[in-house]
Amino acid sequence: MEYEQERRPLVPHSTVVQFGRRERHDTGFTIFYLLCCAATLGLGIFVCLNANRDITSQYDKCEADVKGGKTPTVESSTSLGSAAPIFIGVAILASILGAIWVWLLKKYSLTMVWVSCFLIPVGLALLGAMIFITGSNKDKGIVCFILVGIACLLLWVLFCIREKVRLTAAIIAESCRALETNTSIIGVSVGIMLVGFALIALLVVFGIFAVMNATVVNKQTYCDYDIQTAGKVTLAFIFFFGAWTVFLLHNIFLFTVSGAAAIWYFNEDHHTETGNPTLASLKYAVTSSFGSLAFGSLILAVVEFILMLLQSSRDENGERNLVTECCISCVRCIQDAIAFLNKFAIVYMAIKGQSFLDSARSFFVMLQNNGMNCIVVDSLSNLVLGVNVVLMSALSGVLGYAIMNATGNYTENSEVTGAVVSAIIALLILSLLSGIIASLINSIFVCYVMDKDQRQIHRPDVHEVFKSKNFVRPSQH
Repeated sequence: MEYEQERRPLVPHSTVVQFGRRERHDTGFTIFYLLCCAATLGLGIFVCLNANRDITSQYDKCEADVKGGKTPTVESSTSLGSAAPIFIGVAILASILGAIWVWLLKKYSLTMVWVSCFLIPVGLALLGAMIFITGSNKDKGIVCFILVGIACLLLWVLFCIREKVRLTAAIIAESCRALETNTSIIGVSVGIMLVGFALIALLVVFGIFAVMNATVVNKQTYCDYDIQTAGKVTLAFIFFFGAWTVFLLHNIFLFTVSGAAAIWYFNEDHHTETGNPTLASLKYAVTSSFGSLAFGSLILAVVEFILMLLQSSRDENGERNLVTECCISCVRCIQDAIAFLNKFAIVYMAIKGQSFLDSARSFFVMLQNNGMNCIVVDSLSNLVLGVNVVLMSALSGVLGYAIMNATGNYTENSEVTGAVVSAIIALLILSLLSGIIASLINSIFVCYVMDKDQRQIHRPDVHEVFKSKNFVRPSQH
């Protein structure tokens, strides 16, 4: 029987989203992570106590000897401290732009998606035309032909997937509705980001002191640091543990947003017996599911560490060879595949409370029947969000430059620097909002697939879009 013709009574959200007391999974990885925390702290304290405090003066003396007794000078630069109010204003503007952006994505999602998708081929075509008109290279015709050809190819691809563009637009709109309903997601996400910045700052301090466990060596034409073994070991461990921690915090963020989105999707009043859905999801992330999140993060960290070793080996040799480049490319492909699996496994983990491996298995079942839809929605939504963030960040940078130029109190270099700082501030704020929306999109897509599996309609607005097209097929368990 057709799905639209058979509407069973809605399954309560508690039978879909697992709340209450959850079973702990992968506790061994929780213990392993805590042991690594202790080891990092111990190594950090050790390198701090044994650091060469005079290494800066020793390096300056070495530089003076290399340059024939001339002490190196540092060029002065104009301070941007007086521009702090401008940067604060840019941050406020970026936040306002973000709120307007969410509203536009909710109200005019299909238009926003199509405009964002068309900007890339149109931009390529304009670039090709500009090169052809103004270029002096004899190959400008070939370059123009290639760029216009790529633009036409992209337009043809968009035409072929036009129905999936509608699917992406509909899920983006629902994601923005979910965010408006539960704005506490933003506050919790900011808190996780601040914790990440604090931990990274601590690891950077440890890394600086690890480098200070060294002696300065005069290489006749330049000076270099000879880092002791303890410093090298500490640096390697800090990089690995830092990567693991960054991935873990990102997974906690994904888990929290996905759990809150699932509550919104399957529950009419958007709350649970545990209270605020975002805080409830965060609680599970740092308790029963922490080991599973650490497991997934460890896999990503190991791949990142291997990639770092390969790149370091290539840089030390000073030459590129085919074998090394192929290895780096393969590792990057594996990294992208694991990251894709990881973020959808976390969605199932947040909804079902499963272990990492069970969540990955659930994702593979969904991928067998809805793989193309999953990939297209994920890719298109990331493209749309990325284009929008870049444009709004650039607008903020231009505004920062205009304000500093209008005051007449800054040099041209300072104005350019201020524009870059303004764009970076806006990029950070809007990227956080974009990350939240992207996580909501992935979670709502999975929730919709679960609806199809159980022949339910928890969100009529979402299902209304797909009546005429069988976008998503029930998973075969």
